Amino acid sequence: MPYKTTFVAAEVAVEHQGVKIYHTYKDESKAKYWFDTENGHNVEPGDHMGPTSFDVRRLKSWTPEPAGRSTVSVVKLPSGQEVKGIDLEAILENAEASRQHILNVLRAAIESGEITR
Repeated sequence: MPYKTTFVAAEVAVEHQGVKIYHTYKDESKAKYWFDTENGHNVEPGDHMGPTSFDVRRLKSWTPEPAGRSTVSVVKLPSGQEVKGIDLEAILENAEASRQHILNVLRAAIESGEITR
């Protein structure tokens, strides 16, 4: 069956000192480390890399991400047995800390002149 692809503008990841950095997308999901200085560059569907795309980890302002909290929780039962589980609050907290770290790196790259448009 035929289908039609519709262009949807990328969301601005950060705007700082008049410079806009856009999210890139892979299979309709935001790429974590890849960004673009232009909105709507010409790439193949499903590809998140274009001529103005970049990996934030390759910027001079990149620093390692904070380690974050353990996402494993241990509950001690009345019997004394310990049961391990997933700490969803820690997962969300770590994801937000990672997101903020990446945005801070992008801002630092703009301030240093590494990213200019």
